[in-house]
Amino acid sequence: MGICFFISLLGYTLLMKRLLLNIKIGSAFYSAYLGMLLCSYIFVIIFNVYQPAAYIILYVGIVSLIAIFVLSFIKKDKFLLKQDIKMIIGIIGLLGLFIYLLADGVFKSHDAYSFWGRVAKELYTFDKFYINPESNMSHTDYNPIMESLQYCITKTFGWKEKYLFYPIIACVTACFTMLCDFIKTFWGKVLFILMSLCCITFFGSTFSTAFLGADLCLGLIFGTSAIRFVYREDDNITEMLPILLSILILPAIKLYTGLLFSVILLALMILDKIEPFYKKKQYLLIGLVCILFMQFSWSVVYNYHIQKKNYAIENNIKEYMGEEYEDNFHLSIKNLVKGNPRNDSFLNSIDNNDITDNVNALMNQTLNVFNTQELYGVHLTVIQTFLVFILGILYLRWTDKGQKERISKCIKIFGISIVLYVGGMFVTYFVEPGTAAEPIRYIGIVAIPIIVLFYFSLFFNFKNKRNKNILFLTILIMILNIRYGGVITKAYKADDSQGYIYAQYTDKQIKNYIDEVVMQFGIDERILLIDAYDDNFQNYIEGKNITGISFSYQYMLLPRRINVLVEDCQNINSLQMYTMNEFDEIIKNERIHKILLLSNDYNRIKFYKSLFGFDEIYHNILTIVDVHVIDGEIKYTNITPNTKKTKMKEISQLVLKASNDDYYFEVLCDEIELEKEYGVEIEVIEKEVGEAEKVEVIVYDFTRELVIEKHEFEISNKRQEWFFEIKNDEIENDNLQLLIYAGTRGSTEGNSIIIKNINLYHSP
Repeated sequence: MGICFFISLLGYTLLMKRLLLNIKIGSAFYSAYLGMLLCSYIFVIIFNVYQPAAYIILYVGIVSLIAIFVLSFIKKDKFLLKQDIKMIIGIIGLLGLFIYLLADGVFKSHDAYSFWGRVAKELYTFDKFYINPESNMSHTDYNPIMESLQYCITKTFGWKEKYLFYPIIACVTACFTMLCDFIKTFWGKVLFILMSLCCITFFGSTFSTAFLGADLCLGLIFGTSAIRFVYREDDNITEMLPILLSILILPAIKLYTGLLFSVILLALMILDKIEPFYKKKQYLLIGLVCILFMQFSWSVVYNYHIQKKNYAIENNIKEYMGEEYEDNFHLSIKNLVKGNPRNDSFLNSIDNNDITDNVNALMNQTLNVFNTQELYGVHLTVIQTFLVFILGILYLRWTDKGQKERISKCIKIFGISIVLYVGGMFVTYFVEPGTAAEPIRYIGIVAIPIIVLFYFSLFFNFKNKRNKNILFLTILIMILNIRYGGVITKAYKADDSQGYIYAQYTDKQIKNYIDEVVMQFGIDERILLIDAYDDNFQNYIEGKNITGISFSYQYMLLPRRINVLVEDCQNINSLQMYTMNEFDEIIKNERIHKILLLSNDYNRIKFYKSLFGFDEIYHNILTIVDVHVIDGEIKYTNITPNTKKTKMKEISQLVLKASNDDYYFEVLCDEIELEKEYGVEIEVIEKEVGEAEKVEVIVYDFTRELVIEKHEFEISNKRQEWFFEIKNDEIENDNLQLLIYAGTRGSTEGNSIIIKNINLYHSP
């Protein structure tokens, strides 16, 4: 059903063509796309008209498409020329290819879970603005214009994550098809459109249509609108409409960068010589109004909701603690019109930081990312960009004079833009030091217009025989790219190697331990999840940014409000992370109703047992704690189901002697019952002889000679635990035993193992 979005977009395209007969299909499609973005932003974000706006925006386009075809058939009005129909077929074909390539598209980045995907899901789930006292989003100051259209799509046609990519592939298609208006030959248009599929792979290290962010759209909209401005032949409304809409939309896509690019486009109008200045003043005025509208409309919306949220949170905390409060919110008009939400943080950061040190840090981290290849395919992307640059120089030598002048003008525009943008990147470090961690993604935006310009110039006059050598080399690069680089598949396909590793980890923990428990809680209950599971750093995260786990949990567990604390179980010093007062303050500020302690680490469990004041936490993987306030004090109660464990057996020392048997074991328990939880706790495992690194414990069905459950314990002096429950309906409870091997099963020969302090538990 999501493809109906593209049907609606085509409907608006034909409606625009009907109203402005002289506009070309590529420009109409581009303008219709930016128009849908603008309408969704105005109705959903500014006026907070949610579901009705979504239905109206999407269905009006579909109705328009049907109505135009019916009217054309009745009146026999052929307002579409033959070349227009060919362009529409090309647009449909390109969209179809993108949709096919993104059939299994999933999020691949931190930003998707922290903002770009999170906002769309917040809007879809709650049908209200995401800056509110109940929301726990940490990033809120980006303009959500793309998310407003994503909301309209998902609210109308149902929630699927791949639908969130549809506005991005619509942007790519719109930008390339708009430039097709200026390509002179049919086959030049076809090859240019097809080349767009490969063009995206040049940014495979950081950009793709499956990268849920604003960077790709920002670079494409600016680059293609600048090229269009240079190649236009008139200053009438049909030529200027796409450029004016670009000036309007760019500041919404990125706060500072989009504003910079809009100002550059406005400056081009002033400096351009096609029409005298006095004839262009209406466009300059419209462009200026567009910039001011987008900047200050978001400033008002953001600051209003932030003021309201902060005031409500203060009152909600007082209510949570049983204190009295007054609901007399006063709106500060001064704050509403203070402009960009990041201005204050920028000015404060300038005052509090040493400029030289910060710039040096940004440069060092940038070079480090290139050298260590922390981002996929960095060197491959750099090499390809360099080859395109060389081919572009050759093309300039062989092309005609008029084309040289236009290309040179575009290069000057992009050169100035690059200098201003990269300089601005160093400035933004004062506001957001995190930009230094991914410089290729941010600085890489400047490569997009250059590469698009090269391909556009190549196909602009396809009949030029001098282009054949360049074309041959270009196609050769693409073949090598697809065959050896694999970038085209990695840019689109969502295989495991590209999946977001933090999300893979959290998805596993949700499915294994958390999902069933969380679903039992009320929608309005706020939950604190403490992830102290030893896999979070050791096997998955390896000490990297822990916020990736937090954002993934919060996104996946919506509509439940989950606050997350992630602990590094490999760092024993972090055990004293909180005092009771500090922990109470977290509970108070987040207004927590339930705590979920996810841990298989004995030291962590012991620490939280002491922190909560519990007599015992029975070493569960997931402990559930109820939080309530009595006389202004926060109290904790362990409400974990079936937490009471009975110690069924205790072994102070077990020696597994070396033997010639590859399946040497000892029986820990000779009666394992179904539907009963068991626990194995081991204090120390020592190796005397052999090459074993682990010992294996299994539940074995001797009647059928089957391994039912198994777990490996590392040879270590660290306390280890394993909990299991046999629920298989096909197993008969007649001959199940718990066995421990002198190593891993099938490789016990020659191993001598000493195991100390074994405790076996079972639930009642």
